[in-house]
Amino acid sequence: MWSVHVVVVAFLALFCVLRVCHSQLADDDDERDDVRNDVKVEKRLKDALLKDYDKQLRPVINVSDAVPLRTMMYIRNIKELDEVREVLTLSVWFRMVWQDQHMVWDPTKYSNITSIRLASESLWRPDIYLYNNAHANIEHFPTKMFITIRYNGRMSWAIPVEFRSYCPVDLSDFPFDSQRCVLTIGSWAHHGWEIALSNVTYCFYSQYSHQEWEITRCNTKMQSVTFGSFPEPFQDLKFIVDMMRHSAPYVKIVVLPCIAIEAIALASFFLCIESRERITMAMLNLVVLAILNMDMTAMMPVRFSNAVPIIVAMYDLTFFMLVLSLLMSVVVLALHHRVVTRSMPAWTRLVFIQLLARVLLVDTTGVLQRPGDKQQLSSPEDATVATSDSGSDEKEALDAIQREWKLVARVFDRLMFVAFFTCFFIGWCVFGSKARR
Repeated sequence: MWSVHVVVVAFLALFCVLRVCHSQLADDDDERDDVRNDVKVEKRLKDALLKDYDKQLRPVINVSDAVPLRTMMYIRNIKELDEVREVLTLSVWFRMVWQDQHMVWDPTKYSNITSIRLASESLWRPDIYLYNNAHANIEHFPTKMFITIRYNGRMSWAIPVEFRSYCPVDLSDFPFDSQRCVLTIGSWAHHGWEIALSNVTYCFYSQYSHQEWEITRCNTKMQSVTFGSFPEPFQDLKFIVDMMRHSAPYVKIVVLPCIAIEAIALASFFLCIESRERITMAMLNLVVLAILNMDMTAMMPVRFSNAVPIIVAMYDLTFFMLVLSLLMSVVVLALHHRVVTRSMPAWTRLVFIQLLARVLLVDTTGVLQRPGDKQQLSSPEDATVATSDSGSDEKEALDAIQREWKLVARVFDRLMFVAFFTCFFIGWCVFGSKARR
């Protein structure tokens, strides 16, 4: 009895499984039939749209109507900015949307198909070109791309493209410069009454990190101009791309070594006046600066005709000041080691000892206070009379004259230090103001 029940239950379970499988197979067959039908309907729709379609003519029913065109550009990355040739290369996704009055259908007649994709080479496309193109090939957009068509005639064409445009480069603030490049696009053969460019235009950019440049802003601007007696307006779109250079590598390689050289040049003023190593240090600074100048030249563009970069002007100032420092060191050593038998002129004593020495805080102890010699050495004749009295008085007077000239050397050295420090400080303040921009 139990075996009969088991057989009946197994038979019923097998029947249910076979029923489910049969239903699934039937549904799959229906889906395949629907897909085949959809493909047939889509092919029928394509044939209907392309029948008697002329891609050479503007897609309007009334010839006086304009084709509205809206554009969008998405900058994927900066491929290169050739600063010598002044050419910018961008990798972008460019999208154009327009209305084709011949690409309209009723979705209810075609299985509710609301959109279709057709090859762009079989359809009319706006003749949009980059006016400031820097490439030999003026065909920017690939033809083997599909256009998405909506049932109301809305055409959408998204294309990956590489734009190469001329971009004037201003290197006056190098390496803290920012560049502005303008990409001007528009119709080549149609005026504004035939293809109407829309004011609603978008420009986006990615945060892709270029090794040298970073996009900070991208704006758009539409321009409509007329020429002479022609009433038709000619429209173009300007995509304004602002870029900023990454200055950190140049600061490490170019700016900081220049600051170090200037600091060493200023530190050399703290050496003793009679030390001849000051000349050696100044010559070594010139050699090191020349080597750094060669490295900086290798990192910069080959030419700059519109303006001299501020870093070049800073290096020129440093080079000039180092040469002047070398010459002033020779003058100071000559004054310090000079053997003089005649008293100092009155104007020299007034300017260097009585005025500049006090202003520059130079110690004058033992020079201004001389026992009984100030009156004798006030003029060359008095000095001659004083030195003829005795050998000891003559030696004392000569020593006093030497001390005065050595004091003049110290005052002159301190004056050069203040002048050099002031020039370097003003130069780097100007340089820093450029860097903050």
